Amino acid sequence: MNKKAAIELSITGVVVLIIAITILGLILGFVYKYFTGIQIPDIAQQQRERVLDEIEKSGELLNFRGQEGGEVRSIKGISVGSPKWFALGIKNTATNEDDPTAPVCYRLAIYCVRSYDPNGRCTEDEETNALVGGLSSEGDLPAENWYSQLLPTQSIRKGQKKVSEATMSVEKAQTGLYEMELRVYKAENNADCDGASFTEDSWKTRSFTVEITG
Repeated sequence: MNKKAAIELSITGVVVLIIAITILGLILGFVYKYFTGIQIPDIAQQQRERVLDEIEKSGELLNFRGQEGGEVRSIKGISVGSPKWFALGIKNTATNEDDPTAPVCYRLAIYCVRSYDPNGRCTEDEETNALVGGLSSEGDLPAENWYSQLLPTQSIRKGQKKVSEATMSVEKAQTGLYEMELRVYKAENNADCDGASFTEDSWKTRSFTVEITG
């Protein structure tokens, strides 16, 4: 009887252990899915909504925010290859001169104005005023793109707002502190993006600094 009870107890223990491992696996799977599959998109969605709210409350036509919240002024401790999320919101109050019902085209560009290090360079080819994201007023692409997923053009109807998301991921830049500038151009005659032309004069700008730590 004792031997039989011991065997039954051992079998019960194995069954309990299997159930416990199974439940632990399910819990770990849920936690992993929650933090990797849900929380990050939720952060982006919250920031996107915050950009729209800020535009509405402040009356500003341009809003540039980071993942931590707040208007982007200084970005510290960016590691090479480590992505950083941003959101940029534009509200259009202009009327398309060719067709009042048509949208107006906006073009986004991000420049590395200069390095604060006397020997620093914005890119391998340019020391100052290097295009590192979006499109220039003439439609030039950046030689080194620091900002992926940034839509270079936005077609926005009068009275509407649009938010463009961008991920900053520096791959080649030297470590140091850089002066940056976001430049937004509006199409001549408030035209739509189809065949639109732009002048070098920015419609709106935002200056900020970026510290790259390597």
